Amino acid sequence: MAIHLHNEVWQAGEARALDGLMNRHYANYRTGLDSQGKVKAYASLYLYARIAEQALGPGTGHGRIAAREIQYLQQSLDEATSELRDHEIAEGIDLAMEMLNANSNCCFRM
Repeated sequence: MAIHLHNEVWQAGEARALDGLMNRHYANYRTGLDSQGKVKAYASLYLYARIAEQALGPGTGHGRIAAREIQYLQQSLDEATSELRDHEIAEGIDLAMEMLNANSNCCFRM
């Protein structure tokens, strides 16, 4: 149920919902409820990191707090990447693109 609610918020255009989706998908993977949860979690984190980077990164006029947020997301993404096989990373990136393309309310495009 929580995944459904986070997905609704994401579909409404709120990128922060991706953080919740990532946590829920990974929890479902860890508890054995979804064998693909790890890839779905990676997709959500990857997309969130790219959106945050675009919105808050260098040249956007945001300060040190934003830079720390970007750094934290990138470190989290690096850790997640180290736990995945190459094909899982590719699947996650493809899924992230599908999530982005399916959301007409998101203002970010890759």
